[in-house]
Amino acid sequence: MRNLEWKALIWTAMGGLLYGGLTLMGWIQGSEYLVAGLIWTAIACFWAFSRPQRAVRHAFVAGFIAVLLAVWLQAAFLDYYFSNNPGNQNIEIPFALSPRVFTVLFSPVGALFGGSWSAVFALLSSWLAQRLTSKRDELEMES
Repeated sequence: MRNLEWKALIWTAMGGLLYGGLTLMGWIQGSEYLVAGLIWTAIACFWAFSRPQRAVRHAFVAGFIAVLLAVWLQAAFLDYYFSNNPGNQNIEIPFALSPRVFTVLFSPVGALFGGSWSAVFALLSSWLAQRLTSKRDELEMES
């Protein structure tokens, strides 16, 4: 954990606050999964192309934190979220929990998914970045 670049991690995880704000406003209603996937992929690509040797670990942590920030922002302003997304108010919540408690309790599950998504895409992107740079280096040596 001490080898992580926390300053850059926090900045890349701010995409979660962007996503949380967009969902609070109800501006991306119906395309939440697409926007979340784009944010996780952007996090992965940033780490893969800026630090390919440590991309997977950093992308996982940044994706994990981004989801926690987004979900906790939604939980903090749940009444406002429901006023802008009225269709989500009728979702059946298991264990007879309140929506706020359910959101906070199960946020690590979504964070694991977001972190895993970012880590997998960082792995693929860093492999691609290393392959492209090695090809470029080979071409430069030939000429």
